[in-house]
Amino acid sequence: MHGEEALDGIGRETAACVEAARVRPPTPPGWVHRVSLVMDGALECGVLSFAIWTVLYHLALVAPLPAGWVFGVWVCLSGFVVLARLWRRDRYGVVRQSGHPGPAIVVAALFAAASSVVVRPDLDDASYTVRSTWVAANGGLRAGDVIFSGGRWPGLPEQTPYLPSVESLFGWLARTSGISAGDVVYSAYVPIASFGAVWALWTLLREWRVRRPTLALALSSVFLLWGGSMHASWGNLHFARIWQGKVTLVAILVPLVYAWCARYWASSTNTGRRVALGLLGAAGIVGTGLSSTGIFVVPGVMVVASCVGLVTRRVRAALVLFLVGAGYPLVVGAVVKVIGKTSQAIPGSAEDPWVRTLGSGSQAWVAAVAAALALAAVAAPTIVRLTGVEGRITAAAAVVAGALVAVPTLFAAAISLMGTDAVAWRLVWIVPVPAIVGLLACLPGGRGRIPAAVIPVVAGVALVLGGSPIWSAANGAALERPGSWKVNAVDLATARWIVGQRAPGLYLAREQVVAAVGTLSAELRPVGSRGYMAPYGGVPDAQIASRTTLQRWVDGLAAPPELEGVPAALDQLGVTLVCLPASRFGPLDRSWTAAFRDVGDVCWRR
Repeated sequence: MHGEEALDGIGRETAACVEAARVRPPTPPGWVHRVSLVMDGALECGVLSFAIWTVLYHLALVAPLPAGWVFGVWVCLSGFVVLARLWRRDRYGVVRQSGHPGPAIVVAALFAAASSVVVRPDLDDASYTVRSTWVAANGGLRAGDVIFSGGRWPGLPEQTPYLPSVESLFGWLARTSGISAGDVVYSAYVPIASFGAVWALWTLLREWRVRRPTLALALSSVFLLWGGSMHASWGNLHFARIWQGKVTLVAILVPLVYAWCARYWASSTNTGRRVALGLLGAAGIVGTGLSSTGIFVVPGVMVVASCVGLVTRRVRAALVLFLVGAGYPLVVGAVVKVIGKTSQAIPGSAEDPWVRTLGSGSQAWVAAVAAALALAAVAAPTIVRLTGVEGRITAAAAVVAGALVAVPTLFAAAISLMGTDAVAWRLVWIVPVPAIVGLLACLPGGRGRIPAAVIPVVAGVALVLGGSPIWSAANGAALERPGSWKVNAVDLATARWIVGQRAPGLYLAREQVVAAVGTLSAELRPVGSRGYMAPYGGVPDAQIASRTTLQRWVDGLAAPPELEGVPAALDQLGVTLVCLPASRFGPLDRSWTAAFRDVGDVCWRR
């Protein structure tokens, strides 16, 4: 009985909200309205433009379309999108203000500035930025392996077919502008995307109509900035690695999709709903272009957001929302399931996904309290008023979805469906954790209650004292000059020397140096790179056993008996250049001469 009363209460509140929205609220004054329009428009144009690129890229994978033609069409269509957005401005609906944008702009600018000086290298770049460099040099879009063979070998199993389009776009932007791929990815994109990630979070808080959105954004920012204790935390999967497509997915696209879903549910006109659906359809395409993870994360988000329609008895609208937002990712996912090779992917970790992303310290406890608060807001909406009805239902549904992800049986079923456990832990990205943590700042205060600022202050202090800042050495980060590449300075120095030699044959270096060389040049071929050699055991003349022996040696992983095979492996592969720490050079004979010395490595030439 109580459940029916709660449902009726939510339904009445929704009807009241929709009725109130029929009367156009007064336009916010002056620059407040203009700034919000510009920022919102920039994100919308970015999503629409990248959706166009992704569709063209996917067409180029199945049809012999010239890559230059694809890029030219994309530029023209993107220009049309921008002009259309400028022409229409806010005629498709009202930008609903629930907070002054000034503080949000300041926070976004601070994140952009921090992203420009914080350098936290990540070895996934050995695959991602290397592809951008290869596309910039060669211009092709239908490439397999770009690490060892220059496109002659097939791609890695988890990257076949290679559906993410963002690396190719970076490559073509570098190719046409004359700027290096490393500068496009690390120096240009990072601060822009970091600013956009904060504004996307602010957009979600606005569309959820949270109480005290500025304070909520501040608490969410603390959660992100002091999230350096776990490698896969939401803080590290923000500006610290935002140049990678999968991080752009979780930091920008997920909050934007939730925000546009809330806009869809709150819209009182058919035009407003159609515009929201159009943005969500584009967002679904963008998810697949950013990362293969988008194939299951975006549909998961749409399931959660559709719960608003189910609870408020708008089932048909919920079905339309899901089909529009999740349709493209589901079709792409079916293609990957049929012709992909994910079952051959490098195995991942069986660790609990929430332990992997939140750990067991203060971040986990603060997030758990915020999750409980989100559930309480649905159970007792007249007492715990945190957001508008759309935000309240969505936040609670997201918490429930996150809890289901942690159920071992369901998690195992998800792994079986995906064909690999390497990325299944990313299902937790369905939950907009930073925004939900921000809800702790939204509890009402006043007479006879705890002052409104106490709870967010206590939560913020707990996050700071129990967390680790993103920029700390303990998080593998360092502070460098603005615009620095996200590569360790020592590794980059060795990589620049290797590229400058233009030595024939293969070169051998630590995996960190190999990633940096691949970002600098698409012409050189390494002996190995991370664990990427293993899938090529069946390629004729790949000589994977010798490659593995040599790579384990320079990475300091080889046991003493393995070192006996190093000289023969060097001769078999025709290696002409070796860079490694001075303590590991033992197996080299007198035919090798030291040609470069630095803090990290000594480089030897035959």
